[in-house]
Amino acid sequence: MKRKGIVLITIVLSLCFRIEVLGQISSMGLYGENPRHFVSLSSGAGYYYGDIETQGFFSKESSDKVNAFLSSSYHYFVVDVLSIRTMATLGKLSGQRTYYGFRSNFVEPSIAVEYYPFIFDEGSADVYILAGCGVNFSSIDFEDRRLGYNRKEHIYTPIIPLGLGFRYFVTKNLCIGVEFSTHLALIDSPKGINLDGFPYYYEGSLRGKQSSFLDGYHTFGITLGYGWFSTN
Repeated sequence: MKRKGIVLITIVLSLCFRIEVLGQISSMGLYGENPRHFVSLSSGAGYYYGDIETQGFFSKESSDKVNAFLSSSYHYFVVDVLSIRTMATLGKLSGQRTYYGFRSNFVEPSIAVEYYPFIFDEGSADVYILAGCGVNFSSIDFEDRRLGYNRKEHIYTPIIPLGLGFRYFVTKNLCIGVEFSTHLALIDSPKGINLDGFPYYYEGSLRGKQSSFLDGYHTFGITLGYGWFSTN
């Protein structure tokens, strides 16, 4: 326990020193300048996991879990290695099992902190990690084929987004990049808080529960971004 405490204190002090030093110099963004404001647009594929899925990333039914998504973001740099990011993600989720299935459309507003652990020569590229919180608002059509029961629900679910990204500055303001993220549901409840409509209660019995983990989805997208500078 003592050793863990020493390691934690060392990490915190190192991070504080890094922020203090880099906060006094402009070191990211092309030509050694860091845009204070930044907007980005990302699009790609989303991959659902949860109660209504066949197991395995590369099973023959994997295509049932893959859908397109679109995300827009605004980033504000507090210091050169740290930014606050607000996001809005639009997309679809779907999954199939032998007797169960669902499809949904969702919008997910969220807020996150981005940390930039690496600075490349000339500041022409960024690597970042992000973590935040949000709410997924879903319109879900799900079916229980064994019972011949179909239902539509409007559900909200608290979400934790975690991600890793890379950006390359093509010009002083314009960049292109890639980003991988996972969006973890905090609740998977039969009382109407989940990402797939399952599990649910039917005449007192719990239906559709399979995964011991909470629902969620992964995204992998191509990102376009534009940054600009504060006037003062």
